[in-house]
Amino acid sequence: MKIHKKLIVLVGVGMLLIMVITILSLQNITAVFSGTTKGVGHISLEVQRMWRIEKEMGNMSMYVHDFLVGGDSKYRGRYEASRTVARRMLNGMSSMDLGKKDMTLLASVVADFNELEKKTDRIFSLRDPL
Repeated sequence: MKIHKKLIVLVGVGMLLIMVITILSLQNITAVFSGTTKGVGHISLEVQRMWRIEKEMGNMSMYVHDFLVGGDSKYRGRYEASRTVARRMLNGMSSMDLGKKDMTLLASVVADFNELEKKTDRIFSLRDPL
């Protein structure tokens, strides 16, 4: 009879130990999954913002082209509005929590954007000085 009680206690402790290990493992998996979900959400937001910036830069290029082809000053106004939106979005990206590599890439994009602005302003001033 004593062996039965010891065996039952031993099986019970073993089951309790397995349940504790399972619960701790599930908590760890949940924490890792939660962290991954937050990381994916952050990356998704970055990609979405970069896509919007790219779209605005494409619009800017199209407006400059249309201005050069047609000479209509409405395209210059549209370019200015699109440039303001793109500048605001780039500044918004600067305020995000980015890694070192991402900040280097963003600094490069901002420098290229500034160069694009200078060249476009020169095109506008040569074509249609105000």
